[in-house]
Amino acid sequence: MCKSCGEGDDKGWFHGVLEWKVGKGNKIKFRVNVLCGGSSLQSMFPRLYSLSLYQRKLFSEVGGWENEVWVWRLNWRRVRYCREEEQVDDMLTLISRVSLNKETRDSQVWGVEASGIFSVRSAYTRLAKFDYITHNLVFKQLWQSKAFSNVLITAWRVLLDRMPIRSCLARRGVVNPLICMVC
Repeated sequence: MCKSCGEGDDKGWFHGVLEWKVGKGNKIKFRVNVLCGGSSLQSMFPRLYSLSLYQRKLFSEVGGWENEVWVWRLNWRRVRYCREEEQVDDMLTLISRVSLNKETRDSQVWGVEASGIFSVRSAYTRLAKFDYITHNLVFKQLWQSKAFSNVLITAWRVLLDRMPIRSCLARRGVVNPLICMVC
């Protein structure tokens, strides 16, 4: 579905609202999947990611159950420096908030809706918001360019689909599309 939305790895409007709900931890990749405040552990701690031996491991492979309590078992390629130890402490604080449950499955939820269920309306609202931000950047760059004003206005009208061509005028009810424009 993500590829059909025109985006790749964790970039774009769609991945921005998908969240993982952790259960057994057998489907969620420990460092890659978005878990903490809209960011993956990989993007929050890139140095630790490069040092870890669990780069492609699942949650269930990075720890284990001891006396009905989940315990993290983090392994590293080498001994960590002092500044890296602080990052490890920060990461452990974040991942300690994740509670695994033996009884439930891992699942993705739609973060826009309180119910976690996808709806076309919420996706459209999210996409419209994303598109609005993109348009603002494009328009800002357009108006800051050093082109002639008539060129800028024409580009602006094209971007907004407001050129006075027959299809646009017919859509707005200004002309009848069945009548020849010469007549």
